[in-house]
Amino acid sequence: MRRGPWHDRPRRLAALVFGVAGLVVPAAWYGPLVVASGRPSLWVLYLGIPTFSAAMAGAAGARTLGPGCCRSAGRAALRGAGLALAAFVLFSFLFGAALTWFEPGWGWRSILGLATLTLSVGLLVSCWLIVPLGAAAGWVVWRVLGRGAPAPP
Repeated sequence: MRRGPWHDRPRRLAALVFGVAGLVVPAAWYGPLVVASGRPSLWVLYLGIPTFSAAMAGAAGARTLGPGCCRSAGRAALRGAGLALAAFVLFSFLFGAALTWFEPGWGWRSILGLATLTLSVGLLVSCWLIVPLGAAAGWVVWRVLGRGAPAPP
């Protein structure tokens, strides 16, 4: 069976899939506001950081989604959901740090409080969307990496 182009680079595949998944929701919710404002800081805060966080979490967890580690689609979806939540934790801290950098009035001592606030409110508001989207991304990575892999014993 022919191996796909992603088998040699599973981290790039996972980073791409999770990065796109991390861009879809913020682009739909905040995209029109960011474009209308014309402020580069909003591009970074609301589109760049979520995409970067999701891509990094996907790249870090790529090995757990491969056919050698994960034997079923359900497990891949659960691991993808876990990676999405890890990406949201990373996003919260990066957002808190970037907000103190871009917006006047926030000091560097506010980073932990802003990260906690972003994490708690963000999970209440958007967890219903983050978890299934991460599960779908995990399933996609597992499915692509599973093509051309040797059959499990």
